[in-house]
Amino acid sequence: MNGGATTQVTQTRARRPWVALIAATRLEAEPLLEAWGAENKTGETESPDKHGKAPGFVTTEIIHRRWHVFTDIPGAHRGGEDMGAVVVETGYDKTNTAQALTSLLERARASWLPVPAHPDWDPKPRLVLQFGIAGAYPPSGLDVGDLVVATEEIYGDTGAWTPEGWLSTECFGMPLLEVAGRPSWNRFVLDRAVAGRATRRLRWREPGAVEGSADVAHVEAGSCITMSCVTGTSEQADELWQRWGVLAESMEGAAAAQVCLLYGVPLLEVRAISNLVGDRDRGQWDVTGAAARAARAAAYLLARIGEILPPNPDGPGDEG
Repeated sequence: MNGGATTQVTQTRARRPWVALIAATRLEAEPLLEAWGAENKTGETESPDKHGKAPGFVTTEIIHRRWHVFTDIPGAHRGGEDMGAVVVETGYDKTNTAQALTSLLERARASWLPVPAHPDWDPKPRLVLQFGIAGAYPPSGLDVGDLVVATEEIYGDTGAWTPEGWLSTECFGMPLLEVAGRPSWNRFVLDRAVAGRATRRLRWREPGAVEGSADVAHVEAGSCITMSCVTGTSEQADELWQRWGVLAESMEGAAAAQVCLLYGVPLLEVRAISNLVGDRDRGQWDVTGAAARAARAAAYLLARIGEILPPNPDGPGDEG
């Protein structure tokens, strides 16, 4: 008995979990968008995937960046059916990457995402997945077409030159970033559990799931370096490898890692090797093939996103 009092039940609409995807260039993003049926289209579209679902999507431009927003991850299964996705073409190099990713995360916090059909998305993504091309350092054992999953990102050219040689940011006496009392200098450690699950999934994938044929790419996980000036001599490549011991080099990874650390969002970085780092010879590069392979790897992981994601202790809707 409640003495006639009316019990009021407040129902809260569940927020929609989602993942963010970032690629530096149109060339790197297009193979994924083509696989999802969203290339060269503007406005909300309903296009059924192979499972018979019709994920709405919209392509728009925000601050000179192309955004592609999907209400469902096309082809997702094993826990991924009820997740959205936003693909952003950031532009290459550190500043473009940091600006575009920050814009995405801030708009999500303010509920300003251009979302079709389902506006109540979580205020931050469960994961940021960065995909694209990279150059491999010869001692890594990687070759053109292989895949690399970053466990750590390093700013390779942030520091100081002295008559005695190059010094890292530690020479400044203050960290580049400090979060929760933990300083970061040149190195940013990614979520290794996420990287490990992604690496294992790529290694265990069924033949042809990523490549479109029976060939299976070599997959390695480890440290990667970010350089604004692309390494173009064997001498410089050897010097950087001796200093950092990295697998591969890009122009964006560390910037994404720094922004993700600031916002408390895990970053998964998956790249395909377009060239070996050393004396620059574009005739030996395969940029288009590597971009397609990285995008297929990203699509493969997203189709199994429930196996890759970290636990979500905050629950949906918590801003953390």
